[in-house]
Amino acid sequence: LSTLFDCKTNQMEFKNVEFGLNLNIPFPVKQFTKGLLYHYGKIFTSQRQQAYWQCEHNNYIIKIYDKGSQYGMSENVIRVEIKVTRMEEIKPIGIATFEDINTSTLKKAYNHLLERFEEVVYYDRTIDKKHLTKIELIKIKEYSNQNYWMDLKSTLRDRPKKKLNVLIENYSDRLKAQIRDAMME
Repeated sequence: LSTLFDCKTNQMEFKNVEFGLNLNIPFPVKQFTKGLLYHYGKIFTSQRQQAYWQCEHNNYIIKIYDKGSQYGMSENVIRVEIKVTRMEEIKPIGIATFEDINTSTLKKAYNHLLERFEEVVYYDRTIDKKHLTKIELIKIKEYSNQNYWMDLKSTLRDRPKKKLNVLIENYSDRLKAQIRDAMME
């Protein structure tokens, strides 16, 4: 680009940027994406027959979608991505121009993506209900519903979120953990 536009890399400023990972996972992508609930009080919305999900914030959009089906691949490939719409979001990463792209800033971008993914609240549809108490069965119906979470005041979401995470940890295939592990590899 520097040669093509006859300018220095420090003159090429980013106005929007997307960064993400394509990951091969051992289960169908929809099995995870259909359980996406919210991120920082904003719900995930689906498009393209639930193959593409996003959560829009002021400075960025989190996208999680089935990259494999997008390109007609036989593998289960999930794309976890952040689309930066205002550069304010990545100022701490230190990327403003093409000159700023290096191993250190790419590592910071990766860590930022991982952090945002960790903040995603989801319901794991692989929870084995046979081992749950009657109260837990009632609760997971609530936990799987986006409206339940949005109707709760943000200050009251922490306790049910912890209870949901315990159920996921103890009684499911832990899909999000599998994706996180693939991200870390």
